[in-house]
Amino acid sequence: MSTVLAGRTALITGASQGLGLEIARAYLAAGVAGIVICGRDETTLERALDELNELATPGQTVLGEPADVSRADDVERLVGLALSRLGEVTILVSNAGVYGPKGTIEEVDWPEWTRAVEINLLGSVLPARALVPHFRERGYGKVVQLSGGGATGPLPGLSAYAASKAAVVRFAETLAAGDVPPEQGIRFIEAIQSNAQRMQQIVDDLLDLSRIESGGWVPNPVTVDLRAVASEVAGGRMRAALVKGVRLTVKIGDHAECAFADPTAIRQVFANLADNAIRHTNSAGSIVLFSERSECGTTIGVRDTGVGIAPEHLSRIFERFYRADSGRARDTGGTGLGLAIVRHLVEAHRGRVKVESIVGEGTVVSACFPDAG
Repeated sequence: MSTVLAGRTALITGASQGLGLEIARAYLAAGVAGIVICGRDETTLERALDELNELATPGQTVLGEPADVSRADDVERLVGLALSRLGEVTILVSNAGVYGPKGTIEEVDWPEWTRAVEINLLGSVLPARALVPHFRERGYGKVVQLSGGGATGPLPGLSAYAASKAAVVRFAETLAAGDVPPEQGIRFIEAIQSNAQRMQQIVDDLLDLSRIESGGWVPNPVTVDLRAVASEVAGGRMRAALVKGVRLTVKIGDHAECAFADPTAIRQVFANLADNAIRHTNSAGSIVLFSERSECGTTIGVRDTGVGIAPEHLSRIFERFYRADSGRARDTGGTGLGLAIVRHLVEAHRGRVKVESIVGEGTVVSACFPDAG
């Protein structure tokens, strides 16, 4: 288990299923001390609580409460439970939401349309209204607001969802601007926007990982041109490497020009490993995306001259959210999920992953894909 969220406590709305439940799983894996989840359907909530309690380690508290977070009395009861049982709440994750009716504005059922707006907007405002005073009193607190695709642009046929989610984003920006001294407001909002982008990447990675683990994604292996894929991945990261002063190259071995694998998986393995190497390789270093023949088939990987990984961490770097150097990892970005995704992608092909590293000299992370047949 990671310790990224050690000592923190979280209230996660809309966490009885879907993305909210996945976030709750991830928070437990990241070492959170306690979580409170809620949902409107009691049966679904009970199933989620059973699963999360099985995942929790000794010392982690998992609580749940049926609640409609667009109703003030439900929110008051939910926050009261969280504060009384956990002592404090340090993170609010507002995930609850619905799509609402689909159709043109003149055709949709109007009560359903207004109810969707109510759920999405009040479901974000009321929990924040209840917890922000607690955050101020404690001198610490984070609000993670998941806006979904509704805030990124028009969504034909889903006007209630798009309108309410755009309003949620503006609410979060207004809350941030009003919750700090005016001279700090702009910087605070910029940080919120930056963190929102990182949170979206975490969410995307969690969804990828969830699909792979649940069997929702199955590899479709074909013969993949490794030079083409590795060159494409390297080309897309050349600017980032140049900014750091790192040399990024591709080396395809003899008889290792192709692999029998899902093309999307090959691309993501190269990409995740390259991104990780760039983050942890200093100026004047080098990174090589490579392929070679091995006993198990065709091996692909990334070799760098970066900071290296201490031996005690090597067996755990493919775990979710595990960081060999948590402080440095936060400074350099990343979600803590890239290597876990790599492992699951490779194992879905009946392959295996491997890491070799020497502190101060560099790291090689490789993935072997068996040959066809």
